[in-house]
Amino acid sequence: MNPEEQISILYQCAEYGFEDIPTLEKFPARGVDIDTGPPDFETPFACGVRNRYFKLAAFLRKRGANPNVLYRMSLMDSSTRPSTVLAGLANENSQGSPVSLFS
Repeated sequence: MNPEEQISILYQCAEYGFEDIPTLEKFPARGVDIDTGPPDFETPFACGVRNRYFKLAAFLRKRGANPNVLYRMSLMDSSTRPSTVLAGLANENSQGSPVSLFS
């Protein structure tokens, strides 16, 4: 974990692959915002897709996660230009991954 950036509990779930949906369903009811995070930082949805945790990504998307958020940083990477999660997947040349954005 990066102590300089305050990341949300949903981001931590996306980072470590926590996909227990009954537990995750309690977070928004307790005021945990789906897209909250540090400025210019990837969202929990972007982290979930990037890490191939599609069950978690689908949960976040159904609850309003914005797949078009621009970000420049994540815990493992940074860029000089902002991009979306779709642009990140295109850069990886990961042909099957974009499907999770639209399901």
